[in-house]
Amino acid sequence: MAKVIIGGADYEVPELNFVALERAWPFIEEAMTALDPMKGVSAAIHIIAAGLVEADNFDQSIYGIKPEDLDPRQDHEDQVFTLVAKFLKRKTKATEISGIREAVVEISKEAGLEPKEGEAYLVEEAETLSPSPETSAPMSQNLSQLDAKEAAGTA
Repeated sequence: MAKVIIGGADYEVPELNFVALERAWPFIEEAMTALDPMKGVSAAIHIIAAGLVEADNFDQSIYGIKPEDLDPRQDHEDQVFTLVAKFLKRKTKATEISGIREAVVEISKEAGLEPKEGEAYLVEEAETLSPSPETSAPMSQNLSQLDAKEAAGTA
């Protein structure tokens, strides 16, 4: 069971069951590959939310969700998941982000999804993986750029 502090409150995220894993799956990939640190943290919060909504003791009122907040014409579980993720995002403090990352690593380990050597996990700095203009290979130019240079005699 992973433990995480969000908004100063302690949350215990149970091992993901299949429903939680299926719901979290697109966010797991995003958390593992995101070059944008904010996207990685957002995905991590969604993974945590997926686990929390499947907990045996889940109580939507803890997350500020009232029955009237839910549209009976839409899937109940999807709405609750979305609202829990939104609640957690609003409560997250910048100082808690590293704990969120650590919790997702623990959740992933519990689910048997540890990264293999060389795989990224919640990339902290996009600059470390994206090449700088000084070190990257020159980008190819499209035909209109080449045509313009040829017409100007600079190609």
